[in-house]
Amino acid sequence: MEFFRDKKIQISSTESELKDQELLAALRSAEYVNKGQDAIVLKVKIPMLQMDGTEFVAAKLLKIYTNGRESHHEARIQKMAYEIIETAAQERPNVYARIPKPLDVRTVVLDEQTKNAIQHITNTQLRVTAVDIEFMEYISDSVELLEHLRTVAQQMFVLQGEDPIVYNPGRFSHHTDDNPERKRRDYIESFVKKLVSMSTDTHILDPRILSQIKETVVLLHKHGVYHRDLHERNVLVRHIGEVPDVYIIDFGKSTVVDTSNRDVYQTDEGLHDDDFTLIYRYNELTQSSRATEAQKNKKFMRDIQALRTRIESKKGNASLVPLVESIKNLVRSNDVIAVHTITTEAKKIFGTQAGKDDLARMVCVAVLVLLENHEISISELPIIETHCVQMEYTPSIMQKIYQLNQ
Repeated sequence: MEFFRDKKIQISSTESELKDQELLAALRSAEYVNKGQDAIVLKVKIPMLQMDGTEFVAAKLLKIYTNGRESHHEARIQKMAYEIIETAAQERPNVYARIPKPLDVRTVVLDEQTKNAIQHITNTQLRVTAVDIEFMEYISDSVELLEHLRTVAQQMFVLQGEDPIVYNPGRFSHHTDDNPERKRRDYIESFVKKLVSMSTDTHILDPRILSQIKETVVLLHKHGVYHRDLHERNVLVRHIGEVPDVYIIDFGKSTVVDTSNRDVYQTDEGLHDDDFTLIYRYNELTQSSRATEAQKNKKFMRDIQALRTRIESKKGNASLVPLVESIKNLVRSNDVIAVHTITTEAKKIFGTQAGKDDLARMVCVAVLVLLENHEISISELPIIETHCVQMEYTPSIMQKIYQLNQ
């Protein structure tokens, strides 16, 4: 089997066996799967291209509006990604997301009957008669990641009133323009916040799903392959066995770079490396919100302890004494003058250019010293928190100390 020949993908040396009339007939009886800005995906039955376990293949019709997209570029990179992941998966099964296997690419001239049939099936007006079609493995029983999350959430929770997880981009949008992508991002941001608030005691998203995506992105980047369009619609999820199957699709915007400069890729639009955005976006959903908050609190306490260590190592233990004493006086006397003294003493330690959050962390360091020396009690922390609000410091950090010392 020769996959590339004269920069075109071939299924085999007997490509002519797949007659144009057979292909057109298969397209006319195809089923609609999905469509994007410049492509349509159909489910077609072509015996020559069938893979084990399924009688269907996916047919991605490109250049449906204009003759501008180079389909062989997409298929070549998808093939490269597929081979990278399949090779790695032999040694580490169930670690990586999968890539649908590319099968063939060809340019097809649609007759009027086939064109009308496709337009009817997809409810899309085709503006061309010649289309490039990329054939690939069809992933049955799969759903897009966003739909998967919506289904899981509805199974876990009974939502009151209007379901906020149904795609309604205008509902959550803070923008007055009609940019659909910006509205989609607004919706997803609100969607994730809603799910985080609902997941008090359990996770919404199986951690293995994000893990597979992350491992795949890291490995592809190592080989210089950048997807560049890794969002919710381009991740498919299906549950057949114990481990969820995750597929990364649509390599239409992908690119390959020199692996000696793999941290970023260069395009006409500038330097980008956003393949991890989706992972960051949904990471909180892989554990309960209570567990997430506990991790944040522990990290906060480690940061405060590290700050204390740096101060004491550079300026000595005595440097904290004036600040500690001023906070103790505030607790004992509730004197507003002590509030200004605290700010002054914190700036002496941190520097005059310190921001409000920096000064708030300094107050936390001093509070920890007082708690360790038993000079104040947990019950007195709300007094300090009240004055933190007056000083326009971040009040929630005192709440963290309160929670961590319960």
